[in-house]
Amino acid sequence: MKIKTNSLTANIVRIFVYALLFFLIAKTIEVDMEAQSFKESSGTEHFQELLVLAIALISYVVAYKIKSVRYFFLGLGSFAAVSFVREMDAWLETHFFDKGWQVLALLILIPTLYLMIKNGKKFVKQFKKVSKTAYFKMLILGGLVLHVFSRLYGRKIIWKSLLGKDDYRRSIKDASEESIELLGYMMMFIATVELSLYVYAKTNKVIKKQLKKEKKKALKQQIS
Repeated sequence: MKIKTNSLTANIVRIFVYALLFFLIAKTIEVDMEAQSFKESSGTEHFQELLVLAIALISYVVAYKIKSVRYFFLGLGSFAAVSFVREMDAWLETHFFDKGWQVLALLILIPTLYLMIKNGKKFVKQFKKVSKTAYFKMLILGGLVLHVFSRLYGRKIIWKSLLGKDDYRRSIKDASEESIELLGYMMMFIATVELSLYVYAKTNKVIKKQLKKEKKKALKQQIS
């Protein structure tokens, strides 16, 4: 089945679906602000976990189904899976053992690194192919918002300068920083979805061309 990712209908659906997702994260942040809670059990934290888990699952499915980008998506999926485990560190340490997330992270990273090194040439080739797309650039941008901007933005020195040393409250800093992190996760999620759809569409196009060539070849053989 051909996926028309750039059709007018598809783009209209995108606008409404992504607008709904942004509304949901804004509403989640609003609820947590009213409760004045941005701890591990907050809605914002759970939304972050849900998004990074979705990125991991989508990436692993694409890696399993599409050979031409397998190792790129394997790497992306494992990166997201480790991020998910890291987000769940408090729950893992409470229900299992101290530093439990690190053990799980290693169980994900070691086999992934082994496969990436073993298939290094394929990974580099696939990375070059994917990196040319606009969706990859959006993925990187989301990662920078999450891992670079949010950290710089959340520095105490900035918030103490803004609020004053006497009026500084960590909860205000946390609320703002976690909101930025959620935005970064959302950007990465949308980029992963779009990149996956692009890859599926390209793969279907290639398969269709191959089938057409095979039919022509078979027809020529019948005529001859």
